[in-house]
Amino acid sequence: ECETRHGKCSNPRTTIQLPTRLLYLGKGHDLQPKLITTSTLTRSDERYTTLSHRWGSSQPLRTLTSNIESLSQSIPLSSLPPTFLDAMRLTLSLDIHHIWIDSLCIIQDSPSDWSSEAARMSSVYSHSTLNIAAVSA
Repeated sequence: ECETRHGKCSNPRTTIQLPTRLLYLGKGHDLQPKLITTSTLTRSDERYTTLSHRWGSSQPLRTLTSNIESLSQSIPLSSLPPTFLDAMRLTLSLDIHHIWIDSLCIIQDSPSDWSSEAARMSSVYSHSTLNIAAVSA
């Protein structure tokens, strides 16, 4: 309703600088996440959510130079923490098929990727359709 009835929300977005990578969640309610590069997205696919969360004492699954190829094929649901799964399911329930989660969308062991993506962080959050804040797990 917001995107169809509110003036600011219903105006077509100007071209935005997307993050380099997003998680594609699948179609419908069948959660099948994988890491994608946004250069392949069409204008109609640019909607995404973001997850704001604390890493806590245990590190969640992270994208590394050693696993980026496998995460681009498929991310096993069993490898994801409940907070990530909840955010992904919420995103799909809103008929949005992409989410940005820092630990998965930034290559964690690549200083150059971290530098590049950190410079875009403000844009990533401000251009998302919705930010999901996980305040406790």
